[in-house]
Amino acid sequence: MIRLITKEEIWDELNTSIARMDVRPARLWDAIQIRPEKWQQEPWGRPGAGFWVVALIGSTVIWHNDIEGGVDLSRYDRYGVIKDYGCDQYTGYDLGPFWGPPKPIEFDPSY
Repeated sequence: MIRLITKEEIWDELNTSIARMDVRPARLWDAIQIRPEKWQQEPWGRPGAGFWVVALIGSTVIWHNDIEGGVDLSRYDRYGVIKDYGCDQYTGYDLGPFWGPPKPIEFDPSY
């Protein structure tokens, strides 16, 4: 069962991340951030559940993926609706794009 992150938890994650930022990333963040709000995404982020969007940059949203427990980048055409499901958490190192349905994690016994 998927545990949906609460608004308070999103704010805690944001505040922790912002506190770790150097000046340049913090300035960028100030320019693109929005107050966290729930957006829809079919079929994974349906009305009532949705995903927390925390920033907009051009036609891209930065949002928290409750299904996979991380942050993703996706496109949008209409405010309030995530167009593509991003299924690989953005780390700042991999530049994607990674569109598609959720990907199950494969068990690696050697790990």
